[in-house]
Amino acid sequence: MIRAGYMRNRITIQVSVDTVDEWNTSHIEWQDKYKNIRAERKFVNGKEDAAGSGEINQKTIDYRIRYLPGLDENCRIIDKGAVYDIISIHNIKERNRELVISCVYLSRVSIRGV
Repeated sequence: MIRAGYMRNRITIQVSVDTVDEWNTSHIEWQDKYKNIRAERKFVNGKEDAAGSGEINQKTIDYRIRYLPGLDENCRIIDKGAVYDIISIHNIKERNRELVISCVYLSRVSIRGV
């Protein structure tokens, strides 16, 4: 069981919803599914890749939370304004008590010529 003292971060979990606008064009909107969820954040790894005219920085983060039903890889996490895409969700020991959510954060850094 996860101790409450380790869960220092407040996150929001959003789900993607397909919507159709007045011109019959479908697009994806993000809606809050769970707000102010307490979580423990653990940095797993990071890497940088050169791409075109810049760099892409990638961070992998694990969030440990108490069990919430209905989460899948189509959701995303918002933590302090940063958007994290969910890679996988692990139900620890299949006991429906805690989840470990593996996420990735991508940021693009442009490189200016000298």
